[in-house]
Amino acid sequence: MAVIYYVFVMLLCGMYSTAVGIKFPLNMLDKKHYTDCQQLKKAGYNESGMYYLWKNSTTPYKVHCDMKDIKAEAVPILILQRAFGNETFNRGWHDYVIGFGQIHADYWAGLNRIYYLTSTGYNVLTVHMQDWNGNSFSLRYNHFKLMNSLDYTLSVSGCSQPSYDDLSYGNGAGFTTPDKDKTYCAGRQQSGWWFQPQWCAFALPTGQYYQGGHYTPTTMMYNGVYWSHWRGYDYSLRFISFILSTI
Repeated sequence: MAVIYYVFVMLLCGMYSTAVGIKFPLNMLDKKHYTDCQQLKKAGYNESGMYYLWKNSTTPYKVHCDMKDIKAEAVPILILQRAFGNETFNRGWHDYVIGFGQIHADYWAGLNRIYYLTSTGYNVLTVHMQDWNGNSFSLRYNHFKLMNSLDYTLSVSGCSQPSYDDLSYGNGAGFTTPDKDKTYCAGRQQSGWWFQPQWCAFALPTGQYYQGGHYTPTTMMYNGVYWSHWRGYDYSLRFISFILSTI
């Protein structure tokens, strides 16, 4: 009877999620509290998608686990992606805390989830980028962590490509959004990020998605999806992703 009920619930959830466009965590009915994607993988979950992870006995978080790399000691987790420009990142504090977008399109995992992941060992950050001519570039940070759950202060170091290290300029900054803007950068650049009042941001993966590369900003400051030491402030990238792992 329990098996029949389980199958019925899974089918019902699947039909409902398909009908309304909602995707339920794949381990929604699993009573075990997994703390990372690797535990899920070892338990037999092989499908990449949305899962519940648990920081404690009462607090679940939704994260995307990529189960394709079966040789990895820890499964990498996507926390940011710009790929199509179909999701606005000009959002307020609440949205940036809880997350928004779709995993296979434009996506932000949420500051709460990122803080949880970096407090449980996911402290290696890999950044992948692509321009509009198909050229790709990647770099890696050996240390990436959000230091608290108040303003999510950034701590980042150990870049594999020091001459392209644009993320470390945000080191020690709290996260800022247009509706909670202490730096006057978030409003002028129309996005949330770890802005510094002296220079705002050398990299802006959460910027406005301009088609074609070089752009003229819609505000008084460059506000595209840029990585300044790779393609410049005035070049909005076609693709960028942030992936967390433990190694």
